[in-house]
Parts: sequence; C-alpha cells; structure tokens
Amino acid sequence: MGTLWRFLRNSGIFVLGTVLSKLIAFIMLPLYTAVVPPADFGYYDLSITYLTVICEGLFLNIWVVILRQMYKSRKEEVRALQAGSLVFLGSTAAYILLLVATTLLLDIRYIGLIALLGIVQNIEYVYKHACRGMRRNWDYAISGVIASLVMMAMNVLLLVGLSWDFRALYVSTIVAFLCEIAYIELRAGVLRKMLTSDWGWAVVPSARSMLVLAVPVGLNALVYWTINSMNRAVVGAVLDLSQNGLFAIAMRFGSVMMLVIMAMTYAWQDLAFERSRAHSEFFGRATAVYGTALFLGLALLVPAMKIVFPLVTDPQYSQAMTVVPFALAVSTLSGYSNFMVNIFYAIEKNRETLWAIGIAGAVNMVCVVPMVQLGGLVGACLSTVVGYSSGIAYMLYRLRREIGMRVDYRGPSAAIGVVLTSMLVFQLGGTYANVLMGVVVLAACGYALVRMTRNERDGRRTSL
Repeated sequence: MGTLWRFLRNSGIFVLGTVLSKLIAFIMLPLYTAVVPPADFGYYDLSITYLTVICEGLFLNIWVVILRQMYKSRKEEVRALQAGSLVFLGSTAAYILLLVATTLLLDIRYIGLIALLGIVQNIEYVYKHACRGMRRNWDYAISGVIASLVMMAMNVLLLVGLSWDFRALYVSTIVAFLCEIAYIELRAGVLRKMLTSDWGWAVVPSARSMLVLAVPVGLNALVYWTINSMNRAVVGAVLDLSQNGLFAIAMRFGSVMMLVIMAMTYAWQDLAFERSRAHSEFFGRATAVYGTALFLGLALLVPAMKIVFPLVTDPQYSQAMTVVPFALAVSTLSGYSNFMVNIFYAIEKNRETLWAIGIAGAVNMVCVVPMVQLGGLVGACLSTVVGYSSGIAYMLYRLRREIGMRVDYRGPSAAIGVVLTSMLVFQLGGTYANVLMGVVVLAACGYALVRMTRNERDGRRTSL
C-alpha cells in the first residue's frame, strides 16, 4: 500500500506541475479554433513537430540522463548537472550551426521565433528535470502552474487584444518557459549550484559517460519521429495544410489523455529508477496495472469527448471530431510505450528501447502513406496504433528474456474490450448513449481500483 499511495501522491503533484500545460492547451481550443485558420494552425503544428525531433536528436534528451544520474546518488547531484551541462553546451553549438545553415538555404516563416523557442524549451527541460532530481517536487509543480497561467494570459493578450496572427503561439510559449526557468532558479538554484561547486577535470570523464548513455536516448528521439511525428508530415504532403490543421486539433484532444499519462509516467520514473533488474516481479505487476488503468482512462474519455468537442471548437474544425477517439488511442499507446521504455532505463538496457521504437517506426513507415490515402486522418492514427502495438509487443518479449518479467494480461485485455465498446458507442450513439457509457466505464474504473488495492494489500500480507 505504501508504494501505491506514494505513486498516487506523486501523480497528483505531477498533474499540477506538468500536465496542467496540457489542460491549458485544451482550454484554449475555443480561442485557437476561432481566430486561427486550419492552414495556419497546420503550419504551426508542423513547425513544432520538426523542431521537436531536431532538438531531441541534437540534445540527445540529456535531461533524462541527468535525472537518472541524480536519482542514482544524492551525493553526485551537482556533478550530474555539471557533466550534463557540458553535453548540453556541445549540442547547443551544433544547434546554432544548423540554424545558420537553415536560414541561409531555406525561407521559413518565423524561423527566428521557432529557433528561439527550441533553445528556450531545451533549457526548460533541463531545469524541470533537475528540479525533480533534487526532489523538489512542489517547486516543480508550482513552476508548471506559473508557466501555464502565463501562456494562457499571453495568448489572450496577443491573439485577442493585439490581433496577432499565429506567431502569438510561439511568443507566448517562449515567455512562459522563461518565467518557469526563472522561478526554478530562484527556488532551487540550479545554475548557482553548478557555478559555485568545484568542477575539476573529473567532470570531463563524467560528461563522456553521460554522452554514451544519452546517445541511445537521442537516437530513440529520431526514430520516434517515424512512429508519431512523421504522420503529421505525411498528412501535410498527401493531403494539405488545412487537413493537417484538423489533424492537429484532433491530436490536441489526445493531450487530455496525456493528463493521465504524463503524471503517471513521472510518478513511475520515481519508483522505477530506484529499482533494478532484480525487481522483475514488481515490474510485471506494474505493467499489468498500468495498462489496465490507461485503457480504462481511454474508455472513459472517449464518450466525454463526444459531449465536449462541439462546445470547445469552432465549426470550421468540425470534421476533426471523428478522429478524436483514434487520437486518444494514439496517446494511450504512446504513454504505455514510454512506461515500458522507462523499465529498460531502470535496468540500464537503453539500447533495447532503440530496437523497440525502431520496429514501431518501421511498421508505421510501411503503413502510413497507404493508410492516409485510404482512410485520411483516421488512417494516419490507425497506422500509429499498429506501429506502437508492434513496439510494445517486442518490449514485452525482451523484458521476459532479460529479467524474466511475466505479465497478467487479464486486466489489460478486459480494459481493451471496454475501449472498443466505448468507441463504437461514440461513432453510432448520441449524447445520452455516450453519457450512459461514461457512467458504466466510471463504475468499471472504481471496481478496478478496489481490486488493485485489495491485491496490493494481499500481496503485502503474503510477503510478510
């Protein structure tokens, strides 16, 4: 019970700190869809897609490695920050060179704002992960609240008050991230601790070690593009930017699912990173429980979106409604895949994750173009679903081979059945049918929570 309640408590903190930004993005949908045309929103979303894969590829997700090293030993927290900062500076130099070359060769609208957003976002990632590594979870949470409120206020000011075009979306995000960085620095002193501590030559070998650990993580980010972000590029190429705008709005509803996923993932990292390959039974039990919780959460959100969608979007985006359940499914499988990736990080088998995401990406690359041609935006989502499912199957196989992890699939399988029923009601039923479906799923969630709590208690008694 102690592990369960610690997990739930940390999930609540991370909901407040990180996931609130996803909620703000959802709350702002009425404004976005009212004042930003689909083609412009499609351009913005596509630029963020490319920016993300470039930054994660160049910066190697070094913030994840920093966090892992900080969790490993409290005595080495500052050394992990120093070593990670050296890798970060090298990546920044490569980023600047790429920016100069891109500016000279291509004519990209708002390239300056896009580039500035990239570097500020990367610094914010380091600060947020460092704050978690210092176990300052409440400061982490409050910084997220500040950033979310600033972003919302700036969007209203720029889009409504000053009548800016979609460049307001870039500017508001940059300002919000800068406020978040400033707050964490004032409270946790990330930069101050690095500068006032002794560096010495020992930092260099530590930086090399972190670089070795970060390379597979960075490669994962590049391969990850083929399983998720590539579909947005294909939609823009096979269809058009307006369709990409509709697709982007549908995927914004997937951010609602991320309210559940991101909080649980960060709380899971707190638990997983403190364990090793000797804890296969714990990982297997957690994999079953996490899958059941995610799929039941998806089943609950699907009928809710049937009611919410017309209330928060402008009619010019109405065609995106049929895509929403599939966008939620993509987010769910993405979260489950990330959950399993963190198990590999915990047992220090980072390279296996590259194979898993590579398989998922390869399957998606084969499927995405024909499925978009046949099924449009729904086809783009289904291609990603097939890809993620392939990668998850591989990870389950490898974890059984590596650490003997066994998973009880009864809970996740039953939850998937509920999801399929919920999606059918969404497509064929009206408002009342979806309300009824939501009540049924909520009851199923309550039952699952009671069973999970009872099993955890019985497991503790057996171990005693």
